[in-house]
Amino acid sequence: AVLGGISRTHGRKQKRAKPLLIDDIKSIINHTKGSRLADIRNRSIILLGFAGAFRRSELIALKYSDFEFVPEGVLVTLRKSKTNQQGNQEIKAIPNAKLDKRFCPVRHLSMWLDISGISDGPVFRRIRRNQKIGQEALSGDGFYKLLKKLCTEAGIDSEKISPHSLRAGFITTAYLAGKDHIKTKQISGHRHHETYERYIRDADRYRNNAADLF
Repeated sequence: AVLGGISRTHGRKQKRAKPLLIDDIKSIINHTKGSRLADIRNRSIILLGFAGAFRRSELIALKYSDFEFVPEGVLVTLRKSKTNQQGNQEIKAIPNAKLDKRFCPVRHLSMWLDISGISDGPVFRRIRRNQKIGQEALSGDGFYKLLKKLCTEAGIDSEKISPHSLRAGFITTAYLAGKDHIKTKQISGHRHHETYERYIRDADRYRNNAADLF
């Protein structure tokens, strides 16, 4: 009650991750052009994380058996998520890129699997300094640091960037592109429209703004 009174009196600003929009994603990929194993993995995890609106825990937990490549793209099975603690399977359909193959999440995922030789267990793994691929998945903190590093290298202010920026960026980009809300939520996995609408309100602040008079 005391804390609630303080927040009402002084106000409270909710901390939110800055969304990484599609131009930001392209910039990151363009600045990760190397051919090292880490570069190929990084391009794959960024593009897939964005295109699938994955939560950090979901993304780093993905295993080889969770992917099924089909002519249209790739089907990704989530065994468990934040909104699905019972383990009911959820499937995200990630399509092949139609506009620019350089940023195709399916193509980069396939490339990573081919070059890494991963055919079982975690897909996005730690890579040692000697370029040897470990058996363990990237940690949540490891991915957080990696994303901030890639943003900084691409000239993006990483202060408010977190792995959630990929998810927020996908939803915001899809909304601004006029994508159907139902289709967007099929990817993001939102159960409650109120939560989903938070992203929409943020994206809508400057669209048809009443103060746009000058």
